[in-house]
Amino acid sequence: MDLEALNVKLSYPLIITGVAAALIGFFWFVGRLFNRSKPFPRGLVAPAVLILVGLAVASAPPVIGKLVPIDLGPRDKMVEGERHLTLTGWDRKDYAFLASKPDTVVLQMANTDVTDATVALLAEYSKLRELDVSDSKITDAGLETIKKLPALTTLYLNRTAVSDAGVRTLADHATLKVIHLRGTAVTKEAADQFKAGKPGRRALIDEPK
Repeated sequence: MDLEALNVKLSYPLIITGVAAALIGFFWFVGRLFNRSKPFPRGLVAPAVLILVGLAVASAPPVIGKLVPIDLGPRDKMVEGERHLTLTGWDRKDYAFLASKPDTVVLQMANTDVTDATVALLAEYSKLRELDVSDSKITDAGLETIKKLPALTTLYLNRTAVSDAGVRTLADHATLKVIHLRGTAVTKEAADQFKAGKPGRRALIDEPK
């Protein structure tokens, strides 16, 4: 078992044990203040040490989690020298590590817990060509980050809350060629405006019934 998996397994027991030790130390400390059965302040050393040890134990899992690189296994692949991240279906709920993968070329994270704040972590993704955030909670605010990705060519926004106004802001993007907009409220007019911005563009929306 690697350090990351071990940290996940032991997180709750360590946090509970640490908090319990800190509380015991606290009440012990307060008791010594009012009942000086030991020389003051030497009698406070033991409970103070217990408080500090408890706090250290309780804080260890999150600290280790920040320091230990996340092992994405097969979700992080090098394909012909390019990084491809496949996070769709990933259930770790913490995307902060994305800021350390700015060389990513293809990123798939069609998850319901992906938000505008998650997309903001991609601000330095200068090589990103394909991004899939379908079924996410992304809104027009998230598109403010996406429209600044200089190499993006393909964008999946299916079943998201983006609007006509947001899609129109992508019309001037220099490299974006294809947007997938099925299951959104984006109208044909807005999709056509995006397509008119550059030759050869496509915007895939729901066909009118």
